[in-house]
Amino acid sequence: MLADPAIRAAVDQALLPCGRQLLQTAEGNWVTGFCDPLADALVAEEVGTLAAVDRAVLALVLLHTVAIPRARGRHRHSRWTGEAHTVTLAELASNRRISKAAMRTALRRLRAAGMVAETTTGRYLPGPALERMSEARSNLLWEDLILVGRPGGQLAAAIRRQRGLEVPAPRSELSEIPTETDRM
Repeated sequence: MLADPAIRAAVDQALLPCGRQLLQTAEGNWVTGFCDPLADALVAEEVGTLAAVDRAVLALVLLHTVAIPRARGRHRHSRWTGEAHTVTLAELASNRRISKAAMRTALRRLRAAGMVAETTTGRYLPGPALERMSEARSNLLWEDLILVGRPGGQLAAAIRRQRGLEVPAPRSELSEIPTETDRM
């Protein structure tokens, strides 16, 4: 029924007072997600947000399963869940700033929230909850991955300028100053 634009518009209007909107998945199905203004309000109140370690582990999962494969030409679209590139706990644990036990606990919480899925024992990939993000939210997450993955790059500098954030000094001037990645 949602293939009909008139019905879809009526459903969208019915969802709006609840702070929800229709979002199409990569497979052409429909799910609901929070409208961006409501999501902004929830984030401002820290309602339903992820703990710092959970955000860091989610970022690592997305880097290994989406960003790196995309940079290598193996992830060919902008959706988070469209291709099954997986990562193991051992690969994630190569980031030594987070203990393996903390990662295991974070992965359990992320799986419960639908942010991460597990294909077989120990193989993780982005979860179905990421399909519930609006296109604008998804773009912000891509930008965040760029800021984390290459904080000193030209694209990161452009993103910081666009967001009105401070642009970091060249790397040679930062030898004594911890980077954003160091603080994560």
